[in-house]
Amino acid sequence: MQYKIRRILLRIWVILINPYIILLFVTFLSLAPDNNLTINEKYIFPNLDKIVHLSMYFGLSFSIVLHFFHKTAEKEKLMLFTFFFSSCYGVLMEFFQYISNLGRNANIYDFIANEVGIVLAIIALKLLSKSKSKIFHFD
Repeated sequence: MQYKIRRILLRIWVILINPYIILLFVTFLSLAPDNNLTINEKYIFPNLDKIVHLSMYFGLSFSIVLHFFHKTAEKEKLMLFTFFFSSCYGVLMEFFQYISNLGRNANIYDFIANEVGIVLAIIALKLLSKSKSKIFHFD
């Protein structure tokens, strides 16, 4: 019974970290009209949206590498692909915000937060690969 529960939870986890689902989530949050997402930042802390950007692109990059990690022998190329794909996607989302009239605006600081999230994800994955974990190996 405990084994079945563990398998079900693992399947749910695999679905949640699926890069395609995270990509849809990032797209929705990036392009949804601003009035649906507005949080009064002065009550929490200024620039909360930068933390959200960093987290979204960290999650996206991390999930891309996790999803394709065991499907490729060239791990370094996967990391490079992930960096360029996530970066280009971030630029594309900022461009769509710029040209749309959804109340969203493009911001260089959002792009910087995206890039920091991507780089942190790659650093975290590199550190995990150097650990004794059996999940990650760069051999």
